[in-house]
Amino acid sequence: MTHFIKESLGGIDVMDMQLKYLDPAEIFGEELSKTKERGDADVVLYGWAGIGENWKCPKDDKGRPNFMQYVGVGRDTPYGLVLRNHYWLADELGVPAEQAEQMAPEQLALYLMEHDSNEFHILGKVIPSFYLRDNWEKLGEPEPYTKHAKLSELATTKLFV
Repeated sequence: MTHFIKESLGGIDVMDMQLKYLDPAEIFGEELSKTKERGDADVVLYGWAGIGENWKCPKDDKGRPNFMQYVGVGRDTPYGLVLRNHYWLADELGVPAEQAEQMAPEQLALYLMEHDSNEFHILGKVIPSFYLRDNWEKLGEPEPYTKHAKLSELATTKLFV
């Protein structure tokens, strides 16, 4: 699956990016299922990202955008999913280390950390309501917003405006 996005990280201007999500077994092999069986991870995401408009960003010999690799490891806990993201910046470009450091300075990594923090904060507020919307019967909860006047009075149609 490939996503084309416009992203702004910290003080960097808005840039076109391409994100390509891959099967995490590609990087972890058999160890992935063993890790899940042990309960060390419940979900693993794996992808590559590149900077450049649509299909024009640099790619490796397998057609993956090759500026950054990403692995997200999630574990279910009693208080929700805990997700840890890991990034490898400019490590597959085939350029000397000094040049890779110029292309992916430490400040970019700090911007990614800030991006994740903001994204998780927002998702932590929005995802529970989607879960309730989709699982209210299984949870034994009242149907959200439709048949219950008290809930309907509190609901706003402008949630995402």
